[in-house]
Amino acid sequence: MKPGITARERALFILHRIERQGGYSNRVLDLVLGRDPDMSDVDKGLVTELVYGVLRQRESLDFAIRFVVSKRPKDLHPSLLRILRLGVYQILFLRKIPAAAAVSTTVEICKRMGKGTWASLANASLKRLAERKDELHWPDWESDPIGYLTVIGSHQRWLAELFFKQIGSKSKAFVEAGNRPARVCLRSRQGDDLTAIQTELASMGIRSEKSGLVKGALRLERPGTLGKFAFLKNARAAIQDEASQLITFLLDPEPGTSLLDVCAAPGGKTFHAADLMKDSGKIIALDLYHSKIEAMDREAARLGLESVRTMQADMSVSLPKEFEKGFEQVLVDAPCSNTGTLRRHPEKRWRLKKGDLESLSKLQSRILSNAAGAVKPKGVLVYSVCSITRQEGEDVISGFLDEHPEFCIEPPVDRKRISWQPFLTGQGMIRTWPHEHDMDGFFAARLRRLE
Repeated sequence: MKPGITARERALFILHRIERQGGYSNRVLDLVLGRDPDMSDVDKGLVTELVYGVLRQRESLDFAIRFVVSKRPKDLHPSLLRILRLGVYQILFLRKIPAAAAVSTTVEICKRMGKGTWASLANASLKRLAERKDELHWPDWESDPIGYLTVIGSHQRWLAELFFKQIGSKSKAFVEAGNRPARVCLRSRQGDDLTAIQTELASMGIRSEKSGLVKGALRLERPGTLGKFAFLKNARAAIQDEASQLITFLLDPEPGTSLLDVCAAPGGKTFHAADLMKDSGKIIALDLYHSKIEAMDREAARLGLESVRTMQADMSVSLPKEFEKGFEQVLVDAPCSNTGTLRRHPEKRWRLKKGDLESLSKLQSRILSNAAGAVKPKGVLVYSVCSITRQEGEDVISGFLDEHPEFCIEPPVDRKRISWQPFLTGQGMIRTWPHEHDMDGFFAARLRRLE
């Protein structure tokens, strides 16, 4: 990026990378902000707020744009639409930024791009919005729940309809939670003593609290940049959401266990399992992509883990023959729609297509069926997805049990590390929710092979 550009221009550049080039918000933000060590923390905070805010509130912003611009958003030039969204977000959602400043900075961006016509349109439309925003007629939850979930909740309409169909009135709280920043959570790699970590965080002005649901987990308030902390550099702790930690606890590996993780990258659950096993036993971590396997190898070496071995494999096709009935435990953390992590990755809510759920559920079923062949008699198979949809959760398990009567659902193991009751479904499986548990939305089932 060129030197001397403003925080708002950086935000636009990042949004372009995300929307037009398929980038992921967290990675592009880290890459762009990391290249400018002279950028102030205030500007970094503004860039981050603008990027995530525009991505999360996109449908709300377009609703407002339709109110003040004669053209439909989809008929505007993509770059102009991004500029307008940026200005509208500041006017509607950032109270600390005066409307006049939001208008003038947006117009200035257009002028710096040599777009005089865009500058005139932005100036007129944003001034009109600032003056008349109280006249916007937002959809009401009671009279139009789908409209509310689509516009206020800011989702594609088909997703809003799906959420309402599957979880009813809870969908309101779900989408509202999805538009709030997600907490950062740590887990201790050395047992449950979090005091030293909390002390180090406090010395940098970061408040934290121990999780009341997952033993050894720590919730952080406004964490900022964590890479400089000693507990991460020397691998005493790892960043991992509580819901993700729950999946490994559901598997419940012990020292000496043989474990196959069939969709392992980026490795959070693999490395958590190795810690629970005290790096004793055998973990084979599979993934489809060689680059991800290499990244896992580097991280395992950094963490000093010797029990983890990696291998490239496509589990949607078949199980490697040498793995047949070779493991006491098998973990399938399958590729999914990520509807449970939209607060962390808001760009994914706009990339999903209606037919994706059907294709994903078929893929998940193939991987799960192939992975089942690796489970020893009396062994454990855990299936999980960071999705809230039944198609990727209960329906996959139901279809699997119909085809594999040698497996049955088994409730979580109680070792006093997890309060399982808040997560249990009526069928003995687990679900976590952003709006109920303030953690990512996951589905998981623990299965036992009978023979």
